[in-house]
Amino acid sequence: IISGGGTLSSIAQTATPSTVTYTPAANFTGTVILRLTSNTVAGCSAATDDKSIVIPPLPAITAGGAVTVCQSSSPVPITLTGATIGGIVTSAAWSIQSGSGTLSNVSPTANPELVTFTPASGFSGNVVLLLTGFPNVTCSPITSTRTIVVTQLSSVNAGGPTTICQSASPSPIVLSGAGVGGGATTGAWSIISGGGTLSSTSQTAIPASVTYTPVANFTGTVILRLTTNFGTGCSAVTADRTININPLPTVTAGGPNSVCQSATPSAITLSGITLGGGATTAAWSIVSGGGSLSSTAQTANPNTVTYTPAANFTGTVTLQLTTNAVNTCSASALRTINVLATPTANAGGPTNVCQSASPVGFVLSSSTVGGGATTGAWSIISGGGTLSSTAQTATPSAVTYTPAANFSGTVTLQLTTNAVNSCVGTSIRTINVNAIATATAGSTINVCQSATPTAITLSGASVGGSATTGAWSIISGSGTLSSIAQTSTPATVTFTPAANFSGTVILRLTSNFGTGCSAAISNRTINVNPRPTTNITGNLTFCPGGSTTLTASGGFPSFLWSTGAVTPSVVVNTPGNYTVTVTNNNGCTNTAIASVAVGGSCGSILNLTALIEGYHIGGQAQRSVLFENGLTANTLLCDTITVELHDQFAFNTIIASQNVVLGTNGQAQLSFPTGVNGGTFYIVIRGRNLLETWSRFPVTFGAITTYDFVL
Repeated sequence: IISGGGTLSSIAQTATPSTVTYTPAANFTGTVILRLTSNTVAGCSAATDDKSIVIPPLPAITAGGAVTVCQSSSPVPITLTGATIGGIVTSAAWSIQSGSGTLSNVSPTANPELVTFTPASGFSGNVVLLLTGFPNVTCSPITSTRTIVVTQLSSVNAGGPTTICQSASPSPIVLSGAGVGGGATTGAWSIISGGGTLSSTSQTAIPASVTYTPVANFTGTVILRLTTNFGTGCSAVTADRTININPLPTVTAGGPNSVCQSATPSAITLSGITLGGGATTAAWSIVSGGGSLSSTAQTANPNTVTYTPAANFTGTVTLQLTTNAVNTCSASALRTINVLATPTANAGGPTNVCQSASPVGFVLSSSTVGGGATTGAWSIISGGGTLSSTAQTATPSAVTYTPAANFSGTVTLQLTTNAVNSCVGTSIRTINVNAIATATAGSTINVCQSATPTAITLSGASVGGSATTGAWSIISGSGTLSSIAQTSTPATVTFTPAANFSGTVILRLTSNFGTGCSAAISNRTINVNPRPTTNITGNLTFCPGGSTTLTASGGFPSFLWSTGAVTPSVVVNTPGNYTVTVTNNNGCTNTAIASVAVGGSCGSILNLTALIEGYHIGGQAQRSVLFENGLTANTLLCDTITVELHDQFAFNTIIASQNVVLGTNGQAQLSFPTGVNGGTFYIVIRGRNLLETWSRFPVTFGAITTYDFVL
């Protein structure tokens, strides 16, 4: 080393001098001269050569200290003052190593302290800038970093808005939803307007747990403000929260009411209520005391709703009337129903007595009053009758009741106490006036005597009153009953008279005892009327072409022949059996029969035809002279003529003669005695306007003979 100091790794002769190292002295700058001296060869002097090492000063660079700024939506450029270069560094250039923003110059500059950095809008965090220095020799560039701290701004959220209802005793409102952020770590509440109280006005890390209580009965808008702390050095921020306190609707529930305890309570109309403050409907509810409401729905007419206490309940009932919501607010009011204890009454009974035409009064024993009551008064609710007293009495069990004469059914009496706290107790006593048994055997029955009598249903018979069954018995007469047992249908029992019996039968219907009163009896008469007797008289034979008259014996009011005739006698001209049914005054019938035949000693029948001059009016017709002279009402009869039979040899000898009425048709029928049959005679007719007229020749008579004077 000729100059400049430092150290060599070897100063000995070496065949490889190029491997020797030189180390400058620490912090030395300047020129170092090293000399290499060879060894001597063959006595020749050694050779030398100098090497210069220039050690320039170190390059110098400083990016500057850290800078802290606040986050901004419109950030301001930051001049990077404090940045320096030196030594062999003649220029330097800025670059962004991390973070976000812009540099005013990123080229090498001899004045890096004049360059500006602008953080990105809204950015917060650390920005690392790198300053790179460039030496004026072949040394490597050197660097230095600078930190820009962009502090996050404080943020705040007051929450809300909150809408609540006016209250006389407002509840605290938890200011939930509020919070701070960014650089802020706490927040403090304050009241801007509207009054009220805050549970805390201090900075707190949990502002959402603070409560606000409105002023009693306040309505309107309350504004609360949440202010953050300064956080990381930037300014505090605020946010307002609105609390809308809506006015309550108004309601008056009416009352109080006082009613008396009851086993069958009456409904109470909840009148006397009012609605206001925009409320249009209200609904009732039961807060305490039980019972029932006719409606629990919102209604525009809550004063028509009824409340019915629970049966036998005593005490205080509290009802609440709640309006509909007006701006989300509803109001309520309470109504008290005082159900007062009712004194007690025990009417006793029931009592069973029998119906009577002259009833006897009986004492209403076992009746008592209690529960504060000292007297009781009887009244008749239904069933009539009389009470010995209807006044309040300390001994209601001494009062007597007398049923109405002949009354049957249920009597209801009521025992009413004196008033205790305006309430009275009542109790019902039932008097069962049992109907006496009744029996109706039915009306008289008339039947006819018979050899095979038919059973008679005893319809119309009944039992009543307290009786439920009846039994038949025979008091007099003869016959049989289908049943003699007690039966609920005595009208279905039958009675059969004895065969061929006639006379009066008396039957008796006897009821059961019913409800304990005596049995009833009723008699029924059955008249078994005798049958009429008759027989048929008259000829039971007649000649051919003839007839016979049959007569029924007995003067009965009704006859009916098998021919249809309804007279005592009937003329028949046909052989056969003939019956007649006779009916006596009792409506009983009997029948007789007769057998009629053709035979015996017979005469002769003459069927005659003649038209009389002067009467003849044309064709086969002539006048009714008898009708014209008022001698008959029958217009089919002409006149009476005489018909004679003269001996065919002794002309003036009349063998037989008969008068007959000639019909307007010119016809007549005559019956001659037995001696005429088989004989031969002239037929001669004569009349008042008729010349004697003879048949043209003698006529031989048989059983039936026909002659026509017109031919």
